[in-house]
Amino acid sequence: LAQHKLEEAIESWQRALVLNPTYLSAHNSLCLAFKQLGQLDQAAACFQQMLLLYPHSADVPYNLGNVFKQQGKLEEAIACYQQALTLHPNFSEANHNLANILKMQGQLQEAVIYYQRALADNPHNVQILSNLGGVFNGLNQFEEAATCFQRALSVTPNNAGVYKDLGIV
Repeated sequence: LAQHKLEEAIESWQRALVLNPTYLSAHNSLCLAFKQLGQLDQAAACFQQMLLLYPHSADVPYNLGNVFKQQGKLEEAIACYQQALTLHPNFSEANHNLANILKMQGQLQEAVIYYQRALADNPHNVQILSNLGGVFNGLNQFEEAATCFQRALSVTPNNAGVYKDLGIV
């Protein structure tokens, strides 16, 4: 949606929440709209309120983690992804995002664990395969790295980036 349409939508979702304070879809849409508009503090506050209302939803801490990651608050993002994974251990995107942060922090062995968990639920995801291959390469586990890149190429055979990464191994 265009910015002015998003602002109108925000007003509508806020009105809906006045009428029904536990309306999950309106809450989620509102929080995501704040995020899309770059109003990250408001998005974080919105998702934090949702955590209180919907403590059993893995999507809420996952989305809050994404906001924190975008804000550069990596420790808070890690905690949110871990909370999402406690609620839904096979949440591929949460595993993947957590692995990406751990990789950025140089925690490569730990990142491998979460990339592998992400792949278990999404075995043909080229991005996860490529990221895992890059981590294996960083750990000097070249055979494992090559296997990941070859698996990625079996999914997208014309992926120049994966060929480049395979060439580095």
